[in-house]
Amino acid sequence: MQSKNTQPNRTPLEKSAQHVKPGKESDRVWNLWETMGEIYSNRWTAKNGLTPTNLWIAQVGALSDQDLARICSLCAERCSQGKIWPPDLGEFMALTVESGANPFGVNVADVLAEYKRWRNESYRYSSSTEFPWRQPVLYHICIEMRRASVEKRMTARELERLAERLLTKWIKHAGNGLSVPPVRRQLTVSKHSSGPTPAQQMYQEYLRKKASGLI
Repeated sequence: MQSKNTQPNRTPLEKSAQHVKPGKESDRVWNLWETMGEIYSNRWTAKNGLTPTNLWIAQVGALSDQDLARICSLCAERCSQGKIWPPDLGEFMALTVESGANPFGVNVADVLAEYKRWRNESYRYSSSTEFPWRQPVLYHICIEMRRASVEKRMTARELERLAERLLTKWIKHAGNGLSVPPVRRQLTVSKHSSGPTPAQQMYQEYLRKKASGLI
């Protein structure tokens, strides 16, 4: 009797998983692929393929499990609102800004809230560097937002889009392994003696001679 090779039946998705390079990042992205398949059914693979590409692995593999969970929750929420079409890679990475799934853990709403808090409370501080920023990246973003809003007289909607672009820029900055510069406090000016300066002494001498009729 001829023995038969008994192998478990694999779905096309499982068979194609063999082509994904092993590693922690690829495992994380493959788990994402399965989750997105549950959210979007075959619309996900129709748009993004049966397996994650190396580009997907490189871009998404750097995100933490918590970051991916945030994005998946946002995608599920969108589906419940009737937005049933899955994101491509570019759109997926944009969701890291919207959901706060990024190295800073902030989204555009957080940036706008910090910007508003700074504008409302800045009068209490001698400079923007003295303001108690939640984290340094918000300082750099808000300073640039303020400069652009003054120069271009931006509307609230334009300012929101700018906040999204700047946050995306800093997320990519961090993704490339670069650090965010710290908020540099201004150096305290050394205190001099309370006496008059040479210029003040000369002016006082001038007033004295004028009062005495010598000038």
